[in-house]
Amino acid sequence: MQTRIALVAGLLALLAATAATTPSPVRAGERKVVRVAGATTVLPAVSKAAEQYQAVAPGVAVTVSAGGSGVGIRNAAAGLAEIGMASRDVTETERKLFGARGVRATVIGRDAVAAVVSR
Repeated sequence: MQTRIALVAGLLALLAATAATTPSPVRAGERKVVRVAGATTVLPAVSKAAEQYQAVAPGVAVTVSAGGSGVGIRNAAAGLAEIGMASRDVTETERKLFGARGVRATVIGRDAVAAVVSR
């Protein structure tokens, strides 16, 4: 349970930092949009964090979409998403897509894979 709370708290902090630093002016009555895209394995946790964040930050709309780790990384590099979700490390080739801006990968959790066989 503590791991889940820490994960959601970390995601909320990441959303808050992104919303605060994304360079798009918001006029009175408008909502700032933070776009998140990428890995389906990260989608449930990020979707929950987005819901919780929007509850305390009504001026921010967080859109979360899946498409795979590569999509998340490419969309973030191209400016199509403020946050790219990936369930793997960013490759050196992918890092080059970000150019001089660079990329900051923030690990929000680790997962494991298990083979289960029935007899």
